[in-house]
Formats: sequence, structure tokens, C-alpha cells
Amino acid sequence: MNHKSETILEESFAKQIKLIENNDQFIIEKQFYQHHNIEIYNLLKKNSHPNICPIFEVMQESDHFTVREAYLGKQTLNDLIPLTNMHLFYRYITQLCDALIHLHKLNIVHRDLKPENIFIVNGNLVLNDFDISKQRVDSHQRKDTHVLGSVGFASPEQYGFSRSDARSDIYSLGIVINLMITGDFISETYISGNLKYIVDRCVQIDPEDRYQSVQEVKEELMIQERGGSRFTLPGFRSNTKRNKIIAWCVYPVLLMVVLVAETQGETQFIDHVKSKVVIALVFTVIIAVCFNYLNIRRVLPRSIRRRPVLATLILLVLGLITIVIIYALFLGIIDIMLAAYQ
Repeated sequence: MNHKSETILEESFAKQIKLIENNDQFIIEKQFYQHHNIEIYNLLKKNSHPNICPIFEVMQESDHFTVREAYLGKQTLNDLIPLTNMHLFYRYITQLCDALIHLHKLNIVHRDLKPENIFIVNGNLVLNDFDISKQRVDSHQRKDTHVLGSVGFASPEQYGFSRSDARSDIYSLGIVINLMITGDFISETYISGNLKYIVDRCVQIDPEDRYQSVQEVKEELMIQERGGSRFTLPGFRSNTKRNKIIAWCVYPVLLMVVLVAETQGETQFIDHVKSKVVIALVFTVIIAVCFNYLNIRRVLPRSIRRRPVLATLILLVLGLITIVIIYALFLGIIDIMLAAYQ
């Protein structure tokens, strides 16, 4: 016997959301009257991901468009926080990062990241609610024209301070991480321990001071999950075999160059030591600057940080100047010690 029923879950002038049951199978049907992001749903329909709500149909009507998507149940991340099981925390937050990475590859910014929009389905995290998401921005648009997002989660640029982009989701991600561990907003209880550095960088007011991609956030989280340190060298920060192989090849070569470095001519042992120190410092500066180690670019003014190539060149110059100063001080100290010894 065919059984079909419809239940209205939400209704307003902008949209209507219905739960449709057909022979014990459930789907969600959304009708949008005020939104113009049908392309978002078309993209998600064509580019599915295990941590993003499946989109079944997208239909354009005369005065609205309709979306039919999977029914994800009633359990959301909000029902589980705070999480005391750190294994479960890393499992869920990694899946959330994967969902955001997928969205950002499609040039989609979610803009409403919060626990209520994150569902737990069969033990896995599934991101939903793309009603205020956007795909791309006008390159001439300097700030968002509409204030959209949830209070407490939305980034400053979503309130019209500047133009929102993928880094806006990173801001919200930092808020979500804090909530998952503490159960409170940052204004009430700020996360402590090793994860504090990650949240700190996510929720910076200036987008240039945040992580520039969710992939960076995921790599930092993976380091913490493995019991590593945020001081881990570039190449070993992610759990990618390719990066580790390159690092294991490059670092020993650099170390060998430092060890075999010698000055030309008849020089004393101390002169060879000085050469090794200089070369080691040069390699250190190049690696730190090129990989933005520990977010070293934050020492520069914001206007320069917005230009990565220029920021890298300036930091390299400043680093080389610093090396010269350190070398001069080192040389002076050594000469004084030698003179005193003699």
C-alpha cells in the first residue's frame, strides 16, 4: 500500500521546508522564494561528498526553485557538545574540515557554520544548510552587501566590514572548535591547552591573520592528534607521505651542506665554524619565510601581508639582514673569547 505524507517544518515569506515520507523513506523538500543561490545546489548535486548533505533534485520554477535533499535525522553536533572523548573530537573535526575543503574547491563559502547545521549520521559528520552560501564574489566588491550569518559564529566581514571568502568559514570553524571542547562561546570560556593556538589563529579579526585555507587548519589538528608540536618542521606537519619523503630527502642534504661547508684558503677551525653557522642560518630563514613557519608573516603590516610574494621578499631581506647582525655579534664574541684565552 502506497503511503505518502508531508509535514511542514518551517515556513516564511522566503522559503518553505517540508519533510516528505514515502513508504517509510524520508526526504527534505525546500522551496526558496527570496534566495538566488540555485547554482550552489546545482554544484553540490553534481559534486557530492560523504560529509555534505546529498542533493537529489534542483528544480527551477517560475517564481521559486525547489531542492530535494537527504533527510539527515535529528541528531546534530549541538546535541553532543562538549565532547569529552578526544578521539571522537578529532574524528568529527577532521570530517568537518574535509567538507569545507570540498566546498572551497568548488568556490563555495558556507557562511553559516554552526553545530545546529552539522548532523551526525551513522557515526559520521554531515554538513548541511547552504541557504546563505555563495559561490563567488564580484572582484570589485569591497564588502558584503547583506548582513548574513548566525550571531556568535559569523565572521566580522559578514557584518559588512569587508568581503567574505573562504577565511570567513575558518573564523566560524574556530568558534565551533571552541564549542566542541568547552561547550561555550569564546566570550564565556576560552579553550586552553594545545588547541588554543589553532583557535586563536582561526578567530583573528583580520582575515590575513587567520589560516589561509582549511587544509592548513586540518594539518595543525592532525599534528595535535598525533601528539606533535606546532613547532614541527615543514614537511612533517601534514600526514602526507609525499611531503614526508621530500622532507626526509631535503633536510639531510641541507645538513650535509652545513657540515661540509668550509672557508677557502688557510683558515683556522673557528673560521670553518663561522661558515657553518652562517649557512645554517640562511637555510633556516629561507625555510621559515617560504613556508610561513609559525605564521611569521604576521610581523609585517597588514597592507603587505595581503601580497604574499612581496611579503616573502621583504621577510627574506629582513632575515638576511638579521643574519648579518647575528654573525657580526657572534664574530665579536668569538674574537673576544679567543683574545681572553690567549
